[in-house]
This record gives sequence, structure tokens and C-alpha cells, in this order.
Amino acid sequence: MANVTKINLIDDLKDLAKVGGFGDQLETRFARAALESKEGALGFQRIKPGQKQPFGHKQKEQEEIHVVIAGSGRVKIDREFMDVKTLDAIRIAPDVIRQFEAGPDGMDLLIFGSPAGDPAKVGGGDSITYTKFWDA
Repeated sequence: MANVTKINLIDDLKDLAKVGGFGDQLETRFARAALESKEGALGFQRIKPGQKQPFGHKQKEQEEIHVVIAGSGRVKIDREFMDVKTLDAIRIAPDVIRQFEAGPDGMDLLIFGSPAGDPAKVGGGDSITYTKFWDA
């Protein structure tokens, strides 16, 4: 088919969390380049049971929509916590710090955004990270 790209989010994408030394907590895969997308960005995260993302982050320019596709847990948004479950969709503005934590069954997220930098390159993405955000 012309102008169509199909990939599998697990089989066809490198787990960047494993590459970055966070494989004991989660999997992280970004699909924009593999999908040859110019208008949208897509990420997949699988947070292991009882684990959280290794750091909080916010975006410089893009808003994101996180959709819980399996499991449950909570997200810290700036200084507040919100419980999340399967099929919850959370829109987060660029300047809001967020960090997700999986419940006892883990949590799978689809993350939708817009192209801003290259998240597959260290320092090349749109995000600013906060290593001690969860406990602050």
C-alpha cells in the first residue's frame, strides 16, 4: 500500500530503557522514525509491577496524551497524585512535570505527541528530566 507504514511496537523497536540502564524498571520504545511520521509521535512504555519511571519529565514544546492500555497505577503531576487504570487517557501540557508508577499488575502506556526533537537520541528530544521528582 502506498503511503502506509506498519510496525510492531515490541518486535520492530529497540527498548531504549534497556539501552539506558533502566531495563529492570520498564521498557520504552519510540515509533516516530520507524513509522516515518512527520505529523505525530508515538511511544510505548511497559512499567513493571510496583515500579515507576526512573525520573519525572516535562516537555519544552509538545503536549502529550498518555493512554493506559493495560494495568493500573498512579501518576504524579507536578505536586499531586492521580490514580489511573486501563483506558484512562491523560492529556499533559508541555510545562507540567509527570512521572508514572505501576500498580501490582504493571502498566502499559501509549504516549502520543508531536514531533519535537528526536527522543531516540540522548539530549535530542523535547524533554527535561527530574531525577528526584517523585519524593520531592
